[in-house]
Amino acid sequence: ELIRQGARSIALLSRREVNEAQMEQISLWQQSGVMVKAYPVDVSDYEKLKQAFASIERAQDEIRGVFHGAGLLSDGLILNQSCEQYQQVYAAKVKGGWYLHQLTQEKRLDHFVVFSSMAAITGPGGQSNHAAANVFLDQLIAYRQSKGLTGLSINWGAWSETGSATHLFRKGPSSFVEPIDTAGGIEALTTLLLSDQSYQKMCVMPINWSLFSRDQIKLPNYLKGFASDGPSQAFSHDQFKAKLNELGAEDAIDLIQEQLKRELAKVLQASDPLGIDIHQGFFEMGLDSLMSLEYKNRLQTILGQEVNISPQDLFDYPNITDLSKYLLKQLGKGDLDATAEVTSNEIKENEAIAIVSLDCRFPGGADSPELFWSNLQSGEDGIDFIPQDRWDWQAYYEEDEAIKGKMYLNQGGFIGDISQFDASYFQLSPKEVQLLDPQHRLLLEVSHGALERGGLDSSKL
Repeated sequence: ELIRQGARSIALLSRREVNEAQMEQISLWQQSGVMVKAYPVDVSDYEKLKQAFASIERAQDEIRGVFHGAGLLSDGLILNQSCEQYQQVYAAKVKGGWYLHQLTQEKRLDHFVVFSSMAAITGPGGQSNHAAANVFLDQLIAYRQSKGLTGLSINWGAWSETGSATHLFRKGPSSFVEPIDTAGGIEALTTLLLSDQSYQKMCVMPINWSLFSRDQIKLPNYLKGFASDGPSQAFSHDQFKAKLNELGAEDAIDLIQEQLKRELAKVLQASDPLGIDIHQGFFEMGLDSLMSLEYKNRLQTILGQEVNISPQDLFDYPNITDLSKYLLKQLGKGDLDATAEVTSNEIKENEAIAIVSLDCRFPGGADSPELFWSNLQSGEDGIDFIPQDRWDWQAYYEEDEAIKGKMYLNQGGFIGDISQFDASYFQLSPKEVQLLDPQHRLLLEVSHGALERGGLDSSKL
């Protein structure tokens, strides 16, 4: 599009080498009389970027426009984010944007365009680093314009054919945000570049307003005019409750399972909700920690305050069959598994209790009752230096307690081999294991060890 608008010299900067298909396209442009050259450089490296700019001006022409489209995703709940993940995302967006500004602020530019994201506006879950990095780009343009410099920030939605979010639209439509096709995106970019009006930032994000009004709990007044009531196969809370009250337990379980499948299909971007296997595990289907939180929130909206769902419920009841039975009971519609009357035996106060087996994990290598007893007899306290597979304590350790930002303890009681969990033995997928709390994994191992020591078959319990 830049070439059609008259650009005769273009420099392409990327941290990746040009592939064969891209080289063929560059050759076609060059044959048409346009000077196009590719420079392998990471925009987050100031010195390399400065050298690339010098090479461009020597080999091509004076730099008159900048389009910054670099980006990288590293999603995760903020509790699970690390400094490294933030640095990875910030490198391209924050460092790259700022270095491009520094190297061009004295130049006479026609355009300085940064490709921001709708994440800076909508703040999607799991993308705190991505949202913050794009907010920086928006503010960078505001800063440039305050200095009398040209600048435009475009908060793009997800493109359907290119970019880091294309996978969102391969399994079916997203919720209310629709993909940007290449032709539509280029048309929007051209319109903004050729506009007589000077914009600071503009959001390009196709929205299905009917789905937006359905998916949101409350629609702001200034958006209600865009939304229209469309047909929906899903129930609202009141509709679901009224329908449930009309049904007996067996019909109610079918209704609950249907709603569970429909909401799960939205989260997984599945096109056929009714085709979901109600016996397959959620995490085997591809549900991750972010998706499980979204799924839980969707279900909570339908169920209302009658049932309080926690993310842990998706682990305790890991498929639609188990979860629907749990919800059926919580909603007061009975218990399909309750086939026999439960009786309790009164235990006398002085009645003896037989301990048939036990197992344990304690610091100091006490991975069995025998080793634990041995440590007690010999007076071992189990305290040792922090294992290297936990964290690099030497990078943070300092004996002087007065030094801020450092830790003055480098020893503690640590259980060994916490990473040696046999997921396949417990019939857990790798995704499920990543989401399990370490104490949950430890409980599984110790419980199995106790059963094995007692000669009990866990499959018969």
